[in-house]
Amino acid sequence: MTTLSSKPIVRGKKMIEDGGYNWMATLDHYLTNGWVYSGDDAFVMASIETESKKGLDSDTWFVYIYVGNLRRILELIPFEKKYVAFRRNDKADKIYDMKKLLKRLENTNALRD
Repeated sequence: MTTLSSKPIVRGKKMIEDGGYNWMATLDHYLTNGWVYSGDDAFVMASIETESKKGLDSDTWFVYIYVGNLRRILELIPFEKKYVAFRRNDKADKIYDMKKLLKRLENTNALRD
């Protein structure tokens, strides 16, 4: 049985608030302009990048936050794009070729639950 404090959405909320961001405003932004998944197995907020200022293009999923198994997160994304980028605190966004990352995850046990 999953306790409330261990649910991925609760952990994601804490991560956002600990980073100094407003939980409700962030959630509203991704519900309105992106994609949100919340379940007992994972939590993710992502959007399709439309601004070139981040060095990304419209063929990129931008994952703002995720909690859970990375392979599961990528399986949940509703449709494939060429790239997937991850926001990282105090660092540049990390950008991957989505197919190559999925293949790499298939060949490793490191990111399995």
